[in-house]
Amino acid sequence: MYVHVHTYVCMYTLSAGGPGQIPHLAPTYAAVLALCTIGTDQAYNSIDRAGLQKFILSLHQDSGGFVMHEDGELDIRGCYCAVVSAILTNTATPELFHRTGAWVASCQTYEGGYSAVSSGTEAHGGYTFCGFAAAHLLQQHH
Repeated sequence: MYVHVHTYVCMYTLSAGGPGQIPHLAPTYAAVLALCTIGTDQAYNSIDRAGLQKFILSLHQDSGGFVMHEDGELDIRGCYCAVVSAILTNTATPELFHRTGAWVASCQTYEGGYSAVSSGTEAHGGYTFCGFAAAHLLQQHH
């Protein structure tokens, strides 16, 4: 069985995502995972690494966090999707993740979990996964 994934639908072009859509970190993350899961050189080499890096950098905020899409929501999911996508494709750089570790740490709550944002909201299981995984990957990468 041959699986063909068009990553163009999910990422790279800052002016368009899929038909009628804008580029978004969540489907970009899913496309990168799908291509890495396929595991062939053809699948991995189909990723436009320079375009991916440019796209992720365009979503990076001065705080260190990432918005999910242009003018989109800033939360810990964006950090997780950006970190995983960049590390799996060997496009992670210090510039790309400037202040990201500190931003992720600021989302940890008094309960020990992570909230969506650094404003002290309640921790949530999904956000805790994203925060813990992003923090761990950033620590391992540097």
